[in-house]
Amino acid sequence: MASGAVGELGPIVLIALRELSVPDRRALALNASTGLPLIVAVTTLGIAAGEMRTSTAAGLVGAGMMSVLVYPGLAGMVRRARL
Repeated sequence: MASGAVGELGPIVLIALRELSVPDRRALALNASTGLPLIVAVTTLGIAAGEMRTSTAAGLVGAGMMSVLVYPGLAGMVRRARL
């Protein structure tokens, strides 16, 4: 999770890792883990190249949509609970 966050947000995350509490870092990691745009791009390319079935792409995009719906709420709960 953290490697994806660092890759997407770069220097902001590196600074935040020193400045944020552990619960805040976990919340940041959850918020940065939603990957829907990348999933849509990759599945579109896979379908266009004939390397991926549309049913597989639909499943992957659905999972990406769930991450967009669930992770931000979970991040808020983590911060409030100080887990």
